[in-house]
Amino acid sequence: MFCQNCGNQLMPGAPACPRCGCPVPYQMPPASGGYYKPEKKGLSITSMILGLIGLIAWLLPLVGYPVIIPGLILGIIGKNQGGRTYAITGIILCSITLVLTLINSGLGIYLQVRGIAFQ
Repeated sequence: MFCQNCGNQLMPGAPACPRCGCPVPYQMPPASGGYYKPEKKGLSITSMILGLIGLIAWLLPLVGYPVIIPGLILGIIGKNQGGRTYAITGIILCSITLVLTLINSGLGIYLQVRGIAFQ
């Protein structure tokens, strides 16, 4: 960088020109590849927690579906906002428990149609 008044070469970070004393305008530090964007992990963590609750909730399909489906949706949205690891964990847990809930529901319907009851 050079002094705007006399053209003397300036040292980086110098407040004024050593030759003429002209103040150096403030220079922004070089960019570090972008600006800092804080991660929003709330949706991702909620998805993971719902996935963990779903591990128990699949036993009762009426409870399982309302827990698992929002967990999947929040995981998919949260994956793009931050907390990617939490979101992927939530998506995997919710997917597994969704399959288990579907199997449990199907088995319950099958047993009801066949007239088989557990006593």
